[in-house]
Amino acid sequence: MTATLEQFFFRPQQVADVLGVSRSEIYKLLKANKLTSILDGKKRLVPKASLMNYVNSLNARATRYQASFKNEKNKEN
Repeated sequence: MTATLEQFFFRPQQVADVLGVSRSEIYKLLKANKLTSILDGKKRLVPKASLMNYVNSLNARATRYQASFKNEKNKEN
């Protein structure tokens, strides 16, 4: 089951494949409300917007970390 970003919805395993984590990690993210999903019958689907918001939040966190690391390094000099 491959995922392309042209899709509007992803199965949890597809999200796991895209993020490089396990399917159980995706369910943990869903439970923690870091990702959202809908049920279509018995299928759980993660909207593309939810996946992109999560990736953007990871990028923002990485940017803040790098900035704080640079600030700490500059204080040492």
